[in-house]
Amino acid sequence: RAYLPRSVQHRAGVVTVTGNPVRRLMLPVDPLPARLPNQLLILGGSQGARHLNEAVAEWVTTRPAELKGWHLIHQTGAGDQPAIAERYSRLSDFLQAEAVEFITDPSVYYRTATLVIARAGATSLAELACLGAPTVLVPLPTAARDHQTANARWCADQGAARLVFQAATPPQTGLALSAAVVPLLSDHSARHQLSLAITRAAHPQASNAVAQIVALMTPATNTTCDVSP
Repeated sequence: RAYLPRSVQHRAGVVTVTGNPVRRLMLPVDPLPARLPNQLLILGGSQGARHLNEAVAEWVTTRPAELKGWHLIHQTGAGDQPAIAERYSRLSDFLQAEAVEFITDPSVYYRTATLVIARAGATSLAELACLGAPTVLVPLPTAARDHQTANARWCADQGAARLVFQAATPPQTGLALSAAVVPLLSDHSARHQLSLAITRAAHPQASNAVAQIVALMTPATNTTCDVSP
């Protein structure tokens, strides 16, 4: 609302907050499946996020003992996958680490991962919230109008995620990730509180809310809608 023109902000009834629509696969189920032990999901973006990919790989390969016994699933994008997979292949004595180009249906991991490391795009956050994933956010500082940092700050202020700022170099970001993530790996209570808080921020019925508004504005349209992208 604050980013809209002032003439709109102050008109009663004009602005409706619906939340971001999510795919049907991302809708919560009852009961939610139990989260798997020692599974860390890293989302570098469908097209890759080189700085984040390199930061995680630097952290994992230089301090593998911090993740001993963990299973890492790292979505890297196509460009970075071969190099990161090769680096992870040397760590089998400490952990199981998979570098994959793209996860077609991340909802499975959102529901079950012990912890998620992700960027802070609006759609990703909407999906993570619907499935209550305990998350550490590393916003992309070059996003338009720095909106990812605004998203991540809001979540952090609500206790709905931990925030790590991208540093000048990947090794520096890797150290910041280590400092934020390692304490969470052994703190079930803290992860549970993150999960509860991000769930409270979810709008699982956003698709229906948008469809209902559109239907009410469209003559001769049935206003009972059940729509999900």
